[in-house]
Amino acid sequence: AGEVLASFQQWARGRFGSCAALWELPEAVGARHEPQRLGSWRSSKKLLLEGARGLLGALGWPCSGDGRAEALLLTSLDLCRCGFISRSDLEWLDTWRPPQWLCAEPDPAAWAELRARMLEGYGHPLRAWRCLLDTDDSNYISWAEFKQACEQFKYEGNMAGAWRFIDADHNGTISLQEFDPPSAEVLGSFKQWIDRHFGSVDRLFRMLDTTGSGAVSHSELKCACRRLRWEGSARLLLECLEGSRAHSPGEQACRRSISLGELSFLDSWRQ
Repeated sequence: AGEVLASFQQWARGRFGSCAALWELPEAVGARHEPQRLGSWRSSKKLLLEGARGLLGALGWPCSGDGRAEALLLTSLDLCRCGFISRSDLEWLDTWRPPQWLCAEPDPAAWAELRARMLEGYGHPLRAWRCLLDTDDSNYISWAEFKQACEQFKYEGNMAGAWRFIDADHNGTISLQEFDPPSAEVLGSFKQWIDRHFGSVDRLFRMLDTTGSGAVSHSELKCACRRLRWEGSARLLLECLEGSRAHSPGEQACRRSISLGELSFLDSWRQ
């Protein structure tokens, strides 16, 4: 519904200056004053949804004739579910500020440029995801998080178009699977390996962290991966995850181990 509302808002503003201005057009005034509901009802302040559907066609709304788009728009405007819209519903739509990506066209070139910038800074998509994008370990990112990351990179290209290209299902969030499928596959395989052999990340550390330091050395984890036959690249995984929650580059550089905090997100991660 958000996409349809944003598209209608953009169209109405471009054609008439605002959504509310549509209410005073001759076509809209005529539709309200004509007998509605089989001639048994008239109103100068309300327009039944069926009449509104006809008005959209008369005004040339690009989505007119698309039953699903019409239904989404009109039922979203019909706040009280009474079967009609009024000027106040259009005024409300004028006050709404949709996120930029809702009206953007997918821009693969913008995403390719942004991805190259991220790889230049972080070396691998998974490391960019952990260090730059998914900093709250939620396993997905919002538009606000994506925009903040772009601004941190001083990226001035088509952020909305890049987002729209990645967000394949248009649900307003981006998962690692959408951001970089190979990275999602590596993490998914590693999580399955942990669950199968240890049950959780916490139990993995209890078994491997014999000193109780809260960290496991690279050599210890690589040895466990070989012994229990995880077929992924332990080296790549460690390079991408190590230091992803370090407080400073210096802290990251002096470590050759990975902490429980850097892997615990896997317990709640879903591919």
